[in-house]
Amino acid sequence: MQRMGLKVFLTLMIVGSVWSSSEVKQSVSSFSCCGSPRLPYEPGCENTWTADGKTFAHIHQGEGQCIPPCKSFDGHTMVLDGCVNVNLSTVCTNIDVKRLQTPVTEESRKIYLADECQYSTSSGVTLGFEGLVNLLGATILGRLFLQMIW
Repeated sequence: MQRMGLKVFLTLMIVGSVWSSSEVKQSVSSFSCCGSPRLPYEPGCENTWTADGKTFAHIHQGEGQCIPPCKSFDGHTMVLDGCVNVNLSTVCTNIDVKRLQTPVTEESRKIYLADECQYSTSSGVTLGFEGLVNLLGATILGRLFLQMIW
């Protein structure tokens, strides 16, 4: 009976050490919020997106759920309907068919940092209120300069 307990203990120790040594790959990337931002994902894996600690999208084996800020799934990308920082958790289970080994599960986490879109013209002048203020300021200074030399 004691041998059986020892075998169970050793088995649990080995499984526990293998399980605890599995590594979660983590990375950080930024994306532009211009247009409709698209974030790539692994189509053969389980993918879950969160923002501000709340899950807003999930896709696995072609079945997906998508609520704002998720707009849709398109190909191998998720289309956003807003500019938010996003966390993507991906879990892939791969089976080595040639060796008929047990499945290997890999998990990765990617943090996507939203980069606000800066609209500008080809000359580099920022559009909107700031551009208007700069244009008016230059016009007024130009007129004052012309009045001084005439």
